[in-house]
Amino acid sequence: MTIRGYKMRVTTVDRSGKRKSPSQWVDVPAAIRYESSGFANIQAYVARVFSSTAASSWVTISTRSGRSSLSVAKHSGVRRIGLSVDVLRSKAKEARVRAFFEKQALSPASDYLAKNGGVANATRVLDYPLPDDPKAATALTIAALREIHRLNAKSTLDMRYSEHEAS
Repeated sequence: MTIRGYKMRVTTVDRSGKRKSPSQWVDVPAAIRYESSGFANIQAYVARVFSSTAASSWVTISTRSGRSSLSVAKHSGVRRIGLSVDVLRSKAKEARVRAFFEKQALSPASDYLAKNGGVANATRVLDYPLPDDPKAATALTIAALREIHRLNAKSTLDMRYSEHEAS
């Protein structure tokens, strides 16, 4: 089932929270909803991200509600798995994210607090390096969904794929 896309206002900031460019409205593409076997479809999206020739490509994988999500991305050839956590409401979730990746012997490639909805330091943004092999990256992604978000192979997942060329 296709879930419609929408527009979202985005402001790009540096790690200190200083605006890098004016805010702009961006199109968020439609998602494909996998009702009962989301995990079985992840590898195809990861492979698509890895094989993309665009400057940036990514897939956002989320639950139906959107409350649990992560992204698999490639920007200028660098592959990462990204998660964000509402630090004002979920310190336990941030601890689960950090513990999961420590167990994998991975350190964050980026780790910073961001503003969300006008509230400073509300969201922790964490990106971790991904293996170069799409199958290994898929396995890590599924393990993160299981351990961090407590999902299972039958969980309903929405997947949104995007590409962006450098301007």
